[in-house]
Amino acid sequence: MLKLLIIDQSHCLQKRIHSKLVEMGLLVHIAQNHHEGLKMLLSEHYDLIILDYDKNNPEHQGFISSIRKLELSVRLLALTTEYTPEVIVSTLTSGADDIIAKPVSFDELYARIQSLFRRRESHMDDALILIDECMLNKSEKCLYCQGDVIKLTKTEFLIIEFLFTDHGKLKSVEQIKAHLTNEGISISKNSIEAHLSTVRRKLKQVNRTLPISNRRGLGYVAG
Repeated sequence: MLKLLIIDQSHCLQKRIHSKLVEMGLLVHIAQNHHEGLKMLLSEHYDLIILDYDKNNPEHQGFISSIRKLELSVRLLALTTEYTPEVIVSTLTSGADDIIAKPVSFDELYARIQSLFRRRESHMDDALILIDECMLNKSEKCLYCQGDVIKLTKTEFLIIEFLFTDHGKLKSVEQIKAHLTNEGISISKNSIEAHLSTVRRKLKQVNRTLPISNRRGLGYVAG
């Protein structure tokens, strides 16, 4: 599971971001200040840091420098109230991977998190796969779309997992059927489309779109 560390003294912001990210199936820890955050980073591995950043605060600048000097394998997303070209440049050149203006829009935050991990690899870790606005949590067998949780049946999950895992690659109906057979499920060609249509309807109820397309006569492709 992806581990995030939030470093921000604003309890209101901590609570709002924390609850949303937890709904997505992520493991989220909170540090009250940068000193506490650094101690946590030295004792545990985190995949992403979301931190409050003030260019006029030496502690904030020193924190980013310390992380990069330690060569920790962690992404760093800065939040700032001073979203000016000067601050953006100084934050990125100091070692941050991205920067967002406060007040934070969760939809933008979610999109930036997706982007950060797509730059490094096509998925966050073995249990999470991101495609467009949807994230498949393989350990929980759920689909998350910008905070909305889409519950899946076993067959729906196995079909989507198979397509998401090799996203961008066309998978024939026979390949999908063979995958399901290996999982102990016997299914027809029409049933595959029926299951995907059901998932599309679930997403439509929350104004989201399933990033899987049907190439008529050829099969399906995710992404």
